[in-house]
Amino acid sequence: MAERLPVAVLGANGRMGSEAVKAVEAAPDMELVAALGRGDSLESMVDAGARFV
Repeated sequence: MAERLPVAVLGANGRMGSEAVKAVEAAPDMELVAALGRGDSLESMVDAGARFV
């Protein structure tokens, strides 16, 4: 199996962001490494190793 893509979702607490989180979690080739909302530090996304946002 190929390496899973590390993905971060910005706005994860909103209506569309929560759907994006569900989609990433359901995708076999993606790994949700960060789900950020308003006020969250973008550094946590970088620290988690997200390559796709």
